[in-house]
Order: sequence, then structure tokens, then C-alpha cells
Amino acid sequence: MRVTMMLADHAQVADGKLFISGGGWSSCGPGPIPCSVAVIFHVPWQHTNEKVQFSLRLNDEDGHPVTQPGPRGPQPVQVNGQFEAGRPPGMTPGTEIGVPMTFGSVLHLPPARRYTWVLEVSGQAEEDWRLSFATREAQAAVELINGRALPRGCARTWGCAASVSSRVLPRRRRAASAP
Repeated sequence: MRVTMMLADHAQVADGKLFISGGGWSSCGPGPIPCSVAVIFHVPWQHTNEKVQFSLRLNDEDGHPVTQPGPRGPQPVQVNGQFEAGRPPGMTPGTEIGVPMTFGSVLHLPPARRYTWVLEVSGQAEEDWRLSFATREAQAAVELINGRALPRGCARTWGCAASVSSRVLPRRRRAASAP
């Protein structure tokens, strides 16, 4: 089986197609990071109508499972599942069937580390079924916006820029209304 994988800020499946936003990155963060793994399982014709088991897990640079806080303490960042690709009526024999899936989370990862998403299908792991990425170094750098120091990147986000401009820009005085 072939598999296509991509890291993205956000991904979803609708009408059997992948919709990806902010895809193809290999460095991020540090801190809370929206992370989606977009996957297309390319199922060979002869393996349609069979259950396929899979596991997707996040490992650190030493190959150990990454854990994140959960309701019952630290939990490994992992999803297990299964699917079955059916043969649509009228499909030409021998045609490969694409099965798109996405897996999303907000990860809380420390700076300056490497991570790898590892996919196993029916107990097998192939070298190209891996997606590696790194978290950036922590930076205390700031940007100056209207003469005020803000955390780097803050001014590019709508909520932060809107709140900054309302505090920084001088307020206009209302003209006294005439009777």
C-alpha cells in the first residue's frame, strides 16, 4: 500500500477530498502548536473490501512516545483505527482507491527538539510513512509596533493587533454636540 502524508496547521476531509490549510511545514512552535496530519491511504484494488488496521504516533528524537496532558494524566500522542475501502460500482478493475483521513491536535512541545509522526499499517512501518519536524528555538525577541514592544508575531494576529491599536492610537475626542 502507498501512503501520502503531510503536516498542516489544519486539515479536514469533505466529500472524499482533503482540504489543507498551512500545509507542508517542517518547523513550528515552540509552545501550543496546531498540528494536523493529512493522510491518503492508496489501497490497491486487490485489497479493497478488507479491513486495514493502522496506528499513527508521535515520537521524540530518541524514538520514545511523546505524551501530552490528558484527563487521566499524561497520554501518548497516538491514534489507532481501521477502515475498509469498498469498490465503487463501475470502477475499472485494478484501480487504486484513495482513502483520505486527517488527525488533528494542539501540541504543547518544548523548543529546539525534533519529532517524528510514525504510521504503521497492518503492523508494517515503511520509511516513507514518517513525517519529521522540529520546534524552533525559544526567542525573547520583540517587535516594535507604534513604539510599543510586543512578543514576536503578535502584531500579525488579528486579535492582538486589534487590542494593541486600541491602546496605542490616541483616542479622538468627540466634538461637543450643538443643542
